[in-house]
Amino acid sequence: MIATFQKALFQMKLSHLQAASAAAALCMVVACATPPPPPPPASLSFDGAAGCTQNIEAHTAQTVTIKKRQRAGTLSIIAGPETACQVVNETKLPYVLYKLPGSVEISTIQAGGVFEAKRLFASEVVTLDAELAPVRTFGPEAFLQRGGTWSVFFPSRANERYVLIRANPDLIGKAYLFTEQPANPAETQIGTAADAGPKTEYSYGGYVFARVFLEEPAAVGPKEQ
Repeated sequence: MIATFQKALFQMKLSHLQAASAAAALCMVVACATPPPPPPPASLSFDGAAGCTQNIEAHTAQTVTIKKRQRAGTLSIIAGPETACQVVNETKLPYVLYKLPGSVEISTIQAGGVFEAKRLFASEVVTLDAELAPVRTFGPEAFLQRGGTWSVFFPSRANERYVLIRANPDLIGKAYLFTEQPANPAETQIGTAADAGPKTEYSYGGYVFARVFLEEPAAVGPKEQ
């Protein structure tokens, strides 16, 4: 299962390298005047142009699916101006809502932000029940650097049906202080901390993810979940 996930990451990185090699070869034939775009900076403000609501909206949810006979599934999304947002204490906060798969027994969940060169989504994770009522909230003290992610990792409860990743305004603009990479990084990692730059700031925009682990391999595919 872990090997399959790492293989997919390797293939994705390989495709990027192949594309870069092709572009470099083309530049040898035709002078390239356009340099590659710089990595996106941290978003230190958010205006909620997409329209914010007081409540979390179920229709915005993205389902984390798991392939048949697999024991884990991951969904990564860029949070920011294009995603939903909520008004909390008169502050507009972008969020991503993940719906957990049904018809399978979930053991643990990992969720949070993914390190980028200049930004890290300032995540707060909240689990919700079927009626979108909060069950548990995970603040900064619950997050750890796990490989290329800043995330929480926790056992699932039976009444938790959604995972909400929402911006934490108290972190915006602060620089993330990297910890020393452990000798044996958690197998739940996505990418590596080397993807991040010397100054990675907490941001209103950036990649977030949710990963679900099952007690047993999924007996049904995504359409049945």
